[in-house]
Amino acid sequence: MKDKAHGIILCICIIVFLLSGYQLLKIKGNYEEGERIYREVIEQVVVTPEPVDTPQNSDDKEKTKKKKKEIPMIKVDFETLKQINPDIVGWLYIPYSNISYPLLHTDNNDTYLKQTYDKQNSTFGSIFMDYQNTSNLSDKHTIIYGHNMKNGSMFGTLKNYCDEDFLEKNKVFYILTPEGNYRYQVFSYHVADAIGRVYQVAFEDNLAYQSYLDLVNQSSYINSDIEVTTEDRTLTLSTCTSNDDKRFVVHAKLMKVE
Repeated sequence: MKDKAHGIILCICIIVFLLSGYQLLKIKGNYEEGERIYREVIEQVVVTPEPVDTPQNSDDKEKTKKKKKEIPMIKVDFETLKQINPDIVGWLYIPYSNISYPLLHTDNNDTYLKQTYDKQNSTFGSIFMDYQNTSNLSDKHTIIYGHNMKNGSMFGTLKNYCDEDFLEKNKVFYILTPEGNYRYQVFSYHVADAIGRVYQVAFEDNLAYQSYLDLVNQSSYINSDIEVTTEDRTLTLSTCTSNDDKRFVVHAKLMKVE
């Protein structure tokens, strides 16, 4: 009886092992496929000029002789993107990170959770704007979502804003559109409730918007010297965390449309 029981247990262990291996291979395959899909679109529609040398800002004459590499603004072929999917409204670009993706917008927040920019089913999903927002970035507050992928793709590196070096390099990021490039500067980041007030899009008046701005600043993990008033437009980048009830969010102020 003991031998039979041991045999059954061994068979169960083998089955569990094989199933676990299959799931790991499946996950690995999904990651590789998602990476391929987004790598191909970058190769197809994004042009990145070669870095150019510019003098370094400094009062020190010796230091001004040194050069540093400045990453020029990328160029995106929106005509080709629109032919692929008319829901593509822009391109999110954080220069010193791996975040460089098409930005989607449709009439709900579910479609692009599990669909790529070209409407293929994938756990990667897309980087997409809240359906309550207008696609031209004219709202007081715009929200953009992306999955926190374990391999660092999509918004998997968004949490790196907690690192001082990453924050310093990526205080400024862009949303490129056919009409112009929107330049944003980060002034707050923190962990928020998944259904908290940071996800408010519409405000009945400036008092309500100011209350939102106060909340964002008070919740921030950094003390920013960037002044944000009710006259400003803001944007939130949001991704999930290991806690289903919490999200990691980065708030930025629209500085300029170039």
